[in-house]
Amino acid sequence: MKLLKGLAFSFAVIAAVTYGLAIYSDPEGFWESFRDSPGAPAGEAKTLEAFVLQAVPPTQGEVSAPPSSFVLLPPSEEAFDPTFLAYRGELKAAVEARNLEAVLALASPDVLVSLDGEQGRLQLGALLEAPDDGEVIWQIMEDILALPSHQSSRGDFCAPYVSCGAMPEGAEMLEPFETAFTIKPVVAVRAAPSTEAVVVTSLSFQSVQLATALEDPLWAEVILESGETGFVARSDIWLVAGARAEFAKEGGAWRMKSFLSGS
Repeated sequence: MKLLKGLAFSFAVIAAVTYGLAIYSDPEGFWESFRDSPGAPAGEAKTLEAFVLQAVPPTQGEVSAPPSSFVLLPPSEEAFDPTFLAYRGELKAAVEARNLEAVLALASPDVLVSLDGEQGRLQLGALLEAPDDGEVIWQIMEDILALPSHQSSRGDFCAPYVSCGAMPEGAEMLEPFETAFTIKPVVAVRAAPSTEAVVVTSLSFQSVQLATALEDPLWAEVILESGETGFVARSDIWLVAGARAEFAKEGGAWRMKSFLSGS
């Protein structure tokens, strides 16, 4: 866990510098590039329940103003290219079977695996075979593929939609490291981090602001639009600056162009 937190912190520093340069050089285009670019920061691991540690945590003890709540519905995939859906299904099956050879074959030879420019199938394989964190990385990839994808204006695809799609109107300047969206039709917000705790409200594909650093592998404390705080299951949310993968055609075949796990 100490190793994972150290890697997470390093990622956050790199991401912060990347974001700062992007905002300084092109403030108007920053959010468009953030939403569509595979170079945006990544997040989450060890199932959705156990990883968002690479987010820059809110300052302990500092209470923000109550955040506005926005709704981000998962996109319909009915009109998606059927060849992409077939490819994604094949990749999903390979990941669930932990079939490294098949996953690497479905990735681009130049697949991007980190913000500092590491790329290639060899590097992706090294991530998935790492003795300490390999299973963590496999689970991140599995979680990404379990959620709907977003189609960019270029016709490429990125997953999951929360970390890749356009933000709701008015939500463009949400802090991506401190904002998550619930990813289920009904998500219970509880008074304490326990399934036995009273449900204070429920959310449906809505944004929440993180109230504290995400150290609990099962629960996240969030600030509601009312200003009150509550707890949601980590498996019910996805960070805006979360882990992601991008897919595009190469030589007529779909390939994974980037996989940014945050580790």
